[in-house]
Amino acid sequence: MQDIVRVAGKQTGPSGSMVEPRACKYCGYYGHTRQHCQTRLRDEEASAEAYVLQWQQEQMQLQEERDKWKRDEAKELPWYQRESQEAWFDELGVPWYRDKHVGALPLSPGKDGAQGKWVWDGRTVKIADE
Repeated sequence: MQDIVRVAGKQTGPSGSMVEPRACKYCGYYGHTRQHCQTRLRDEEASAEAYVLQWQQEQMQLQEERDKWKRDEAKELPWYQRESQEAWFDELGVPWYRDKHVGALPLSPGKDGAQGKWVWDGRTVKIADE
């Protein structure tokens, strides 16, 4: 196509650039290829900006979830920092008895002698007052 323009006595096409016989596959206009399409470049930049914005929002949400989890975790003391082993067993609903050498120990299913809030009733656990 450029040779036809030269035979016609011109150096360039009507827009002052090289003559491209093919239309751009992205925008459909003649005069450039997809590689040099300004519309495609603008769309890709906008898409990249939208992707980065979405990624930043997701990271902020994840950070908020992490912060919430840390706040919630800080509210509940781990078992070894609670006031006593007995309180921990009572909170979890575990029947327990006090061993004179070790302290509070969970009571085996079906055994009597629970000293906490919970007792065995056959194969199930219930509150001692019921």
